[in-house]
Amino acid sequence: MDFFAFDKAYVQRLRDGDPATEHHFFVYFDKLLQIKLRARAVESDKVEDLKQDTFIRVIAAVRKEGGVRQPERFGSFVNSVCNNVLLEYYRSLWKNQRMDETPEEIPSKALDLDVDDGVQAVLGTGAGDPVGAAGAGPRLASGAFLGGKGQRCGV
Repeated sequence: MDFFAFDKAYVQRLRDGDPATEHHFFVYFDKLLQIKLRARAVESDKVEDLKQDTFIRVIAAVRKEGGVRQPERFGSFVNSVCNNVLLEYYRSLWKNQRMDETPEEIPSKALDLDVDDGVQAVLGTGAGDPVGAAGAGPRLASGAFLGGKGQRCGV
């Protein structure tokens, strides 16, 4: 396949709705988009939908004032639009897949936490530590919890 050199005149003809330029645009990019989308393992029934969505967005951008700022890079622009359409398609698949999944039941026992055990695990005090004894308990790194720096925690 020969690559076409796009220019400002081509994009202007496309903007103006020239039938020959539109025909060239669709024929030229149809093959390229087909190859790209099939290489991304898109289901064959979705390839045509994604190509049409890409064409619609590109034509809308071309007809919008300032939509294509660098006509000589028009091929790259079409490729980027196709990438965006493809990413949106992947996101929609991911969202649909997540909505189809049913959340697992969380056993109620998992929510019954023993606060003393949790505090001991976090602060590093165990059942054998002399809780309440002078000098017992870990020092807090920051005094933000108790209002003073270096105070002992009476766990």
